[in-house]
Amino acid sequence: MWGMTRTERGVVLFLVAGLLLGMGVWWFRSNVQPLPMIREETPESFDFSREPAEADEPGFRQSPTFPISINRSTSQELENIPGIGPVTARRIVDFRNQSGPFRSLESLMEVQGIGSKTLEKIKPYIIL
Repeated sequence: MWGMTRTERGVVLFLVAGLLLGMGVWWFRSNVQPLPMIREETPESFDFSREPAEADEPGFRQSPTFPISINRSTSQELENIPGIGPVTARRIVDFRNQSGPFRSLESLMEVQGIGSKTLEKIKPYIIL
């Protein structure tokens, strides 16, 4: 090959391969967007000096878990449903205690203060 020895051909091949590899790395780095940095939380970054809120402290409110069972929930739990206030929640519990468990969601309309509009509004938040 062009009057070169076997060793010279190996050196030229090595240099060409290195040049192609370098160009490939350069092209890749110039065309690929860097990944966003992810901030990892370490134990040193947590604020352990603050005490967690207790359930009996003023201002503490536990997040409701939906859907809420209308046959098992308390009036306080029912108040977490959008559109149900303390009076309506108490009426639901009283009706359930007097008449037994609800057999369908539509039977909630028998409770004073719950009509078809209210029922449609609260349906995503309740189960039997």
